[in-house]
Amino acid sequence: MSDTQQAVATLSRLLAEARQSHQRIPADTVLPTLPDDAACYAVQQAVFALTGEKVGGWKIGAKSPDAAPGGAPLAAQGVHKPGVALARDAFPPAGLELEIAFKLGKTFVARAMPYSDEEVRESIAEMGATIELVATRFAAWPDVEKRATSADFSTHGALIVGNFVPYRDDFPFVSPQAHFRIGDTNIVDVQVQGKIGNSAGDPRRLLSWAVNYATTELGIDVTPDTVLTTGTFTGMYLAQHTGEVRGEIVGLPPVGFELV
Repeated sequence: MSDTQQAVATLSRLLAEARQSHQRIPADTVLPTLPDDAACYAVQQAVFALTGEKVGGWKIGAKSPDAAPGGAPLAAQGVHKPGVALARDAFPPAGLELEIAFKLGKTFVARAMPYSDEEVRESIAEMGATIELVATRFAAWPDVEKRATSADFSTHGALIVGNFVPYRDDFPFVSPQAHFRIGDTNIVDVQVQGKIGNSAGDPRRLLSWAVNYATTELGIDVTPDTVLTTGTFTGMYLAQHTGEVRGEIVGLPPVGFELV
């Protein structure tokens, strides 16, 4: 077994055990070093194989409008409808992010050749608001090596998915208006002082990465019911208390849940 294979096996075992036990990996644990992004994605897939979790969607993002996208599959059991009650203590550090998600109007079947950006974008059928509940399996977070965090499904905990509406090409995807609250706290004012934006720029540019990673690398079809969520417009707000969480990206149905 190569050093990379050993690192992938060790970290995937640690993460799988943490996900199944709902206990975080102790801060004094010596973590293996992952050499590249491919190793991060290999850990994600190995964790799913060890836990038996199934893909229920994808989270995708990029650090700037020119940066290459990346992401992680979402466990189906962690994708929820609005109104669900989720325990704050089960998702440390209980970060809250308001996002736009898309569904495609056709199945992209697994194949060796990648699909073009144009074909993916032309297939967008629906869009809706989502709230990602950010969580980490590392007790030492955020003082954890970047690739280990990526391997940990980019700190994904759960996704609350609002109602979808037909896709509009003229929607202000780069700078929409948004409202986001937990209890009486206005997250938009606290977190971003009212300035809304996605670090990736136009989030639609991210979709082809998920389609092609799933179909060409993993051999997984991307079906019309697959939720593709595309990164926060409001930064990550660390919830200091429980309460009703409600988000709205103006022009899309609101989405909310109870953090208890």
